[in-house]
Amino acid sequence: LSTYLSTTGIMSLEIIRSQNHLSVLGAVATAAAVGFVAYVFAHFQWVNSPEKRRKKIPSCVIVISGKRKCGKDYISQFLHERIGTMSSLAHLSSPLKEQYAKDHNLDFEELLSDSSYKEKYRKDMIEWGEQQRCADPAVFCKLACAQLRAPIWIIADARRPSDIEYFKARYNVVTVRVTSTNSQRILRGLCYSSAIDDAPSECALDSYNFDFVIQNDTTSGLTPALNRAIQEVIASAASFL
Repeated sequence: LSTYLSTTGIMSLEIIRSQNHLSVLGAVATAAAVGFVAYVFAHFQWVNSPEKRRKKIPSCVIVISGKRKCGKDYISQFLHERIGTMSSLAHLSSPLKEQYAKDHNLDFEELLSDSSYKEKYRKDMIEWGEQQRCADPAVFCKLACAQLRAPIWIIADARRPSDIEYFKARYNVVTVRVTSTNSQRILRGLCYSSAIDDAPSECALDSYNFDFVIQNDTTSGLTPALNRAIQEVIASAASFL
């Protein structure tokens, strides 16, 4: 930008000198017009430079939270499908589970599934994750987002205020809480355990002031109410594009 402006100054002086048949005022006006055009071009080049584009990605992060079996993955996937290639979907738990599986010689793909295998190791995995967060509260946020490139990121499983604050400190953020009745969560396979369901990983965001709260008690796909809620979230995120 400074190079363009410096060049513009030289061009302006040359115009003033060469325009002997014009009044001084006219020459200055002409030079100013040339300078303005050069500035606009330089600014356009700077804003659209690879470095600046990298800094602008993402335009918005949709951060989703919810308790076990509330359907936050279900809602996150709908958002991702609706927004399409303009979005990237990530789980903060994925790098946690991957490293935990390596350290304990477990099946990573099974830990990603909604299975009894994952539930068997959930409590120990939570404790292991807490140890990692003590060393670096943002460790899993950074790992989960390292390869994301779309203008809108969807984070499917924030569990702590520090997760949300990591993104808010860097990007435009829309926060979403997915809730469901206990009866529906039980129908989806919830087996209550105080060691898990009363832990910070499930309760730390209970009193957080979310931008949107989506009640997800559906058993028959995307209802009109869910559709409206998803569209409201998308409209809010799109306002940052």
